[in-house]
Amino acid sequence: MDIAYIDIENSRTKKVDTVKTNILETNGMDFKFDISSLTNEEKKLLSDAINKELTYTDIELFYVNDSNIPYFGPDYDFEINNDIAKAILKEKMRKFSK
Repeated sequence: MDIAYIDIENSRTKKVDTVKTNILETNGMDFKFDISSLTNEEKKLLSDAINKELTYTDIELFYVNDSNIPYFGPDYDFEINNDIAKAILKEKMRKFSK
């Protein structure tokens, strides 16, 4: 199973936290992450990072497995439903990913 390393940046504290999660599904552009194994603190970090009202924190980028090629957080819309987080590549970025 593929693994994602998601970097969450907080501009107030200048801190970057990395959460590690399994990738349930991907088509190379969109991703589904299994967040069931994250701690409550990690889930809160992730939830805050995708909350558009909290402008001081966001998903800076994420990596897949041992690759050094980043996927940039601002290129994606994120949502969480139960223990699944989705990263959906924004429409304007899809033309660059084909």
